[in-house]
Amino acid sequence: MATPMPETLPPFSGDDPTCPKCGNREASTAWWRFGRIDGEHVSLAYPDLWPERLHRECLRCSYGWDEAVVGQSPTIEPAPTVVDKVRHLRDVQGWNGTWNFSPYMLGLFNGLELALSVLEGEREPVYRDEPEDGYHCDRPTPDMSGPEFLPVPAGDDVEPTVDVYGEDTSWMIPLIQQYMNGERVTLPAGAVSYSASFNRSDPLESTFTVEREDGSTVTRKWSVKP
Repeated sequence: MATPMPETLPPFSGDDPTCPKCGNREASTAWWRFGRIDGEHVSLAYPDLWPERLHRECLRCSYGWDEAVVGQSPTIEPAPTVVDKVRHLRDVQGWNGTWNFSPYMLGLFNGLELALSVLEGEREPVYRDEPEDGYHCDRPTPDMSGPEFLPVPAGDDVEPTVDVYGEDTSWMIPLIQQYMNGERVTLPAGAVSYSASFNRSDPLESTFTVEREDGSTVTRKWSVKP
């Protein structure tokens, strides 16, 4: 498991840094996008815990350390507590289209709500009942295979596109492009979070979801346009 990062990152030490372990003055530099935990793992659940940064690696002993990106504040958010993590999982599970997808998903939400109520202290859990309009898994499967679900390069004319429930999703194209470019995703007013799923074996099965303040979500299928 990755070691949590300190609350601040040291400034960029230039072309000749000194390795804190062996004293060597040669090190490689790699830019790591926000959310990257290490060379192989990425966490989108807590991107502020793993900010955009420069990863240095000693060319003699291979020891690695992180430094702040030039021109940006090195300060990062404190690590979330166990209660924060469980609350985040409960909130994500409570998204429209997730908790009410099936009886199993409803059970997961209520289980997380119970766990959170125990961690927060003496409070009664607020369970959810079966959705009045039925579970999403019982709805007809929509056709999302058309080209209208592919994002296009910035600057091209964008025809109105819709998600699986009929909502225009052309406004999500710049957000997907920011995500693909490793940039911080700038959410529009009224949106509180996003999640992305990239299927390398079948890009047409990749999805990008935005959650709104009212708890509703909108999802767009997307792919890398050739």
